[in-house]
Amino acid sequence: MATNYREAYNFHTHQKKERISHVHGKCEECGQKTNLEAHHLISVYIARRNPVLIPNLISSMENMMMLCEDCHHEADQKQ
Repeated sequence: MATNYREAYNFHTHQKKERISHVHGKCEECGQKTNLEAHHLISVYIARRNPVLIPNLISSMENMMMLCEDCHHEADQKQ
């Protein structure tokens, strides 16, 4: 069975809540306080192509930052 490298991975709710608390409820890029989303610093696509990184990196809190919707879209475009 082939691996779908583009399949999404969503962080667990408790991870998101912990990160939001850590960053005081603000986008880590622009400081906005609404519509925060979890962003993977190292994309799921890249991590899944490297077996050493899976599954630890994909779900790691160190691989997450909270971004507002606009900053998240921009970050994804840059990746």
